[in-house]
This record gives sequence, C-alpha cells and structure tokens, in this order.
Amino acid sequence: MRTKLLFFIILLGSKLLAQRDDGPVYFGNIGATGPAGATAGATFIGQNEWGCSIAYNFMVPHSKNKPSDYQAGSWAFLGDDIYDAVGAVAVRGLKSFPTGSQKIRFAVEAGAAWVKTSVADRFVAQNIAPDIFGNYANYRYEDIESTSFGLSLRGSFSWTFSRLFGLEIGVISNINPDRSYFGLDTVLIFGHVRDRL
Repeated sequence: MRTKLLFFIILLGSKLLAQRDDGPVYFGNIGATGPAGATAGATFIGQNEWGCSIAYNFMVPHSKNKPSDYQAGSWAFLGDDIYDAVGAVAVRGLKSFPTGSQKIRFAVEAGAAWVKTSVADRFVAQNIAPDIFGNYANYRYEDIESTSFGLSLRGSFSWTFSRLFGLEIGVISNINPDRSYFGLDTVLIFGHVRDRL
C-alpha cells in the first residue's frame, strides 16, 4: 500500500511540475527612447491576452520652431541644435498577440497621457555686431512650458529569454496639442514576464 501511495505521489508531483503555468504575466520595464530620452513603467497581461500598462516617458526631440538660419554663436562647436522637452505619464489599454512560442510576443497599446512640455518658441532675430569670438546666437527665444492631455500609442515586440527577464522593442507616439513626438524605445523587462515552458 505504501509503495502504491508513494508511486501515486511521485506521479502526481511530476505531472504538476510538467504542467504549463497559464496565469497572467506582470512586469516592470526600464530603458531608453529615441531619438533621445528614457522610459520606465509596468505592464499587466491577463490570461485572455488583454491588459494594461502605465509608463513615464521623457523625450528630448529637436525644436520644432527653430529658424532655418539659427546660429548658436560661440556654442556652435556643440552644434546649432535646440531641443524641446516632453515628459508624459501614460495609462494604456493593451492587447497581446502571442505567437507559437511563449518566448515571443507582439502587443499594441493605446490610452491617455498627461503631458508636460517645454518648447522653444518666440524666436526674435538679433542684430549682432561683428564679434571675432562670435559670442552670441543670432536669435533669442523663450522656453514655453505647458501641460496638456494627449493620446499615447505603442506597438511592441518582446523576446523573453527567461521567466524573469526579457527585452522589448517598441514604436511609440504621443499626440498632444503642444509637442507631439514619434520614436522608438528599447527596454529591459523584469518580473513574471512569461509562463513556464
């Protein structure tokens, strides 16, 4: 009797260990966004492949208002670029599209974002006397700060190389009244990123 009971326990244990875990997945992420910026957030995906995410994105895109003849003066050796700044907190609904492998997943996300921007604007040309050092820019401008709400969109490809860690590459966009942007992000995901194989 004891032998049969022991055999039954071993058989049941092996079956349980071999079963695939079909629970939801949930993970954090942190990474970089392009052309220049950073992102961090968290994602939950249920068994029905629907879920949600929350993320903070900080982007530094090129100024959308910079005059074509702008020169930075003595700072030109660093480049004549001017940048806007965009910080956004986004809450998005998510739909995951699993593939034949649990290691690979595609997802699309859409939702609302609270956006804070600093945009270079109100450029005024300056009549600057010749200066052998070229100390001054030929325009002065103001950084206009504002807050608004926008539409946050993201599509992503995930490769989960273990149950705890993975890599995600996404295409992101934030459409808002002050400074919309479009870019790419690459993030490390960590947590319960996939079920047991």
